[in-house]
Amino acid sequence: MNIPIMPRVVAVDRLADELLIAASKFGDSYPEDGPEARLMSVLLDRLQGLRPSDIALPEPVDERLHRITDRLLLDPACNRPLSILAAEAALTERTAARWFLRDTGMTFGRWRQQMRLQHALEHLAVGESVTQAALAVGYADVSSFIVAFRNLFGQTPARILDP
Repeated sequence: MNIPIMPRVVAVDRLADELLIAASKFGDSYPEDGPEARLMSVLLDRLQGLRPSDIALPEPVDERLHRITDRLLLDPACNRPLSILAAEAALTERTAARWFLRDTGMTFGRWRQQMRLQHALEHLAVGESVTQAALAVGYADVSSFIVAFRNLFGQTPARILDP
């Protein structure tokens, strides 16, 4: 069986989810010729076919861009435009935007959105409502949050809360 050496994040479908739940009940020691081994074989086949999820949040190389990202990581709800954040980091908006794309492979807006949605996952994981999570990470409109969340994670926040 070809198992990838590098870890990756995948969008788990319902079948893989159920297989993972079943596999978690018997751990890593099971008979090689029993039903557990067959389930693991199906699970590994299924995991290999899942599409990678693009949720990694790359860090910029430039120290001035780090000032911007560090500020936003401390306060994901910060709505300051790039022009102000760049000026605080001793950069012009245009230079910051260009360097951001160069260092992260993402536009500043996409990076900010992805960072916010990752932080929203943390809020949801501790039991906050979808509205609370959306507001905590700077969304004023919950429906926009839900659309962005679904676009990144492949399912709605409500689905994450109640699998």
